[in-house]
Amino acid sequence: MLSAIVGRKITVVRLRDKSAYVGEVITAKSPVFQIDFSGGTDLHPDDELECGVGDGMNYVKITATVVTVNHNSADLWVTAQSLVPGMERAPRVIAPGVIADVSNGESSATVSVCDVSESGLLISSHTAFAVGSQVEVKMDFNGASLKLVAKVVRTNQAVKKEACELGLQILDADRLSRARWNHLVASLLRRYGLSRAA
Repeated sequence: MLSAIVGRKITVVRLRDKSAYVGEVITAKSPVFQIDFSGGTDLHPDDELECGVGDGMNYVKITATVVTVNHNSADLWVTAQSLVPGMERAPRVIAPGVIADVSNGESSATVSVCDVSESGLLISSHTAFAVGSQVEVKMDFNGASLKLVAKVVRTNQAVKKEACELGLQILDADRLSRARWNHLVASLLRRYGLSRAA
């Protein structure tokens, strides 16, 4: 989720006095992200902040603690993430370096996996697949292969015009593939420290 907001402006609110600050996300490598506040800031280390970010599929509320402040920028440590109340999608975790093969019988593509959850995944693809269509997803993780049947539920044009982001909802998987998928998600959650809180 955090990687999807690099280069975007977000508003963070300091919890103790509700002061709001607008800045641009410079870098994001969970659980730390850096924000540049071009208008200046009076944030201090240990200030607790809250903000909301979206990736086109989910809207997540983030609580973070200021780690360091350098002139007009601040490094923030994510302490909690939760879906906004009323949304039923599972929390997602970034999946750097994970690739998959996606096909629908007519077209196929090797894609980058942006993030994953127990119920789906967000991919970046140079091949478009129609919303509502079913696709087969194949990938290897830690030497084990898995295969999923998924439905394209959302598509967004990525920053690079030649690629698009596709949100896939998992519809079916055999027991072994489902177990391997859940292991992949759990492993990434442990590695990047994201919360399952709903």
